[in-house]
Amino acid sequence: MKRTITVSFLLALTLIFSNSIIYAEDRTKFKIEGMFLEESLLNHFSKEQIEESEILLYEDKKYKAALFSGISLIYDDVLVDFKANDKKFLIQGLTGFIEFKDIDSCYKKQNQIEKKISSMIDYDERIDWGILKFDPGGKGSTYRPITFDLPDGSRVAVDCYHYAESKREPNLKVHTNTKLFLKYLNLEAESVKN
Repeated sequence: MKRTITVSFLLALTLIFSNSIIYAEDRTKFKIEGMFLEESLLNHFSKEQIEESEILLYEDKKYKAALFSGISLIYDDVLVDFKANDKKFLIQGLTGFIEFKDIDSCYKKQNQIEKKISSMIDYDERIDWGILKFDPGGKGSTYRPITFDLPDGSRVAVDCYHYAESKREPNLKVHTNTKLFLKYLNLEAESVKN
């Protein structure tokens, strides 16, 4: 009887410590719908499903994007970016989209998700950029990004987008990008006052 209790206790301790190690490793990998950066998209979809879901986002065709709708209970759509010539379909960017009826609801959800991300991952720097312009054409569309720069140079972000003079609903983007893909995107932002 004593031996059974000792074995059970040691097994329980092993499970507790191995789970905490797994949790620590997971803190360096941010997942969206079970997918993470630099993993093969083929682990989740067939080559045919990926090709059927491809959309043209990058005119220079160095990268491709696949948009998946109806695969998530959380996100309305999930977008995955990968290098055009990569036969392994290694994920370079992941984005989950959620639409809202109004921008205030988007900001509220953004703040909730930001707090959860802060507690889930290890990051070097967190920045709330405030409200920024994203349409140089001057229509007044804005977005509010909150970014988390990770030790490996990748980034996790949660953004709210408001489309001025458009029938598009505000949306929330939860996304993560590799260091290489961030360099390719070379994003610039301009502040605005609301």
